[in-house]
Amino acid sequence: GNLLTSMDMDIAAAESYKDSLEHDNENPLVYTAIGECQERMELWNAAELNYKKALAIDPEYVEALMGLGAIREHEGDLAKAIAYYEEGVKKDDFHLDNRHILVETYIKADKLAEAKRHLEEMIKVFPDDAESWIALADLSAAEGFSIALEIIDEAIEKLPSEYDLKWQKIKHLLK
Repeated sequence: GNLLTSMDMDIAAAESYKDSLEHDNENPLVYTAIGECQERMELWNAAELNYKKALAIDPEYVEALMGLGAIREHEGDLAKAIAYYEEGVKKDDFHLDNRHILVETYIKADKLAEAKRHLEEMIKVFPDDAESWIALADLSAAEGFSIALEIIDEAIEKLPSEYDLKWQKIKHLLK
């Protein structure tokens, strides 16, 4: 299943994962993997059922929570998506990608203060994550480009070899 997923063969991957359930039907990872395949194929109801099966086995399974959040986001219910994402992040607050998903959804929902709070927290926990610095600078640009530039300058000071930060500084200077 993993090999087929890496080859973007979601139909075959989902079938392979389903076959593995014959040997181990109490594995939340397998149900979540099936759900992810179905999500990519836009089989939203089937994906939701598999994420819920994963959570029935392990209510703490973060990737299934994030999958349910993605489904709610696809449906346009950003409040429910955020609730699932928040729950997932609380259960694994060191998973940087999930935290970025949460921040992006806050921004889509126009909850900028919450997004900014999370980005500031992410920078404290992951000071070497250039993506968090860039997102914070972009979000802060609404308050003034000088604030965005201060954030980028601080990031460059901490991460001098990150060329993306230097490009971002140029972007904010041009604006």
